[in-house]
Amino acid sequence: MNKKLTIKIGILILLVIIIVGLIFYFNNKDKVFLFIYKNIPITSKTIDGIKFPNDEADWEKKDIEWNYLAGILNDKKNPERKFGIMMKFDHNGKGPQIFVSDINKQEKYFASTSDDIKSISSSRLFLMSGKNYWATKSIFTYKIKWETEKIAVDFDLKAIKKPIIAANEVYHLYRVQPRVEIDGSLVINGEVYNIRGTGWIDHEGFVRIAFDFVSEWRWTAVQLNTGEELMFGKIFFTRDGSPESSEYMFLYEKDSSGSNYKKIEKGKYKLEEVDWWTSPEFGTTYPVSFKLSIPSENTFLKIDSLMKDSIFRNSPGFYSSTCNVSGQFRGIDVNGWAQFENIKINLLK
Repeated sequence: MNKKLTIKIGILILLVIIIVGLIFYFNNKDKVFLFIYKNIPITSKTIDGIKFPNDEADWEKKDIEWNYLAGILNDKKNPERKFGIMMKFDHNGKGPQIFVSDINKQEKYFASTSDDIKSISSSRLFLMSGKNYWATKSIFTYKIKWETEKIAVDFDLKAIKKPIIAANEVYHLYRVQPRVEIDGSLVINGEVYNIRGTGWIDHEGFVRIAFDFVSEWRWTAVQLNTGEELMFGKIFFTRDGSPESSEYMFLYEKDSSGSNYKKIEKGKYKLEEVDWWTSPEFGTTYPVSFKLSIPSENTFLKIDSLMKDSIFRNSPGFYSSTCNVSGQFRGIDVNGWAQFENIKINLLK
């Protein structure tokens, strides 16, 4: 066999291998990416004595655990078109749940899947439910791919700030990533939107006894256009047969260190409800507008729901609304967005 023929056969074999490889790749693209996400080594980082991404894996000793994403999205072609989104992955529970608010049309969409959620990595966040997943790509970057007949998302997430250790107790673990970039696509009833936005990630877990006495909670996460965030909430519970409550507020500075934040003590701020919405279907009432004052920070904000009918999964016990934020922060005019949740345990379905 002459040299030229050998070269031609070699090139032909190489082309066949490339073509077969491309066909395999495009037919199994998700499997290839999932294999990479699961097995590629990731450089770890330690924050406040806690190692990431290892800490983002399943917390085996927590009875209740979830990963949560809330965000506000803009259509790249039409930036005035806005969507609120909330996704919740319950570890070792039933399939992921997604709630989308079409703010311009004042329409809401909810979908879930029935496949169990499984944590398939002990060294990083990697949750799967059927073909749907939330996976770590590299340190503090993630991929969410999730599809049903009504709604589909393909999101790349990149944390702008390192995780904050909001709680690290035996009965309660809580990690917050208060600002992430969201880029990708959102599909609603077959209509595709290429989107860009910002979001907030929570990873929280409890032992069941810490959860059993809670009757209601209200939680708000705020992102300001100046780069700071606020998180505050109020928990209603029963102790020795008597109703009680506790509240908290944290202010996260705009640098990305993950440790530059402070607690605003009770009595140093005032949160006033100024408007409410009552569901015509269930008759339950939810606050939808607030005034927040933090005099020591020269901060005065107004928080208003962008879509008042934001009952999640047709359950009056779960209200989750994307909000507009305006006012002054440290004496400077600001704007932003917020996610407000009102959970009423006895009304959950």
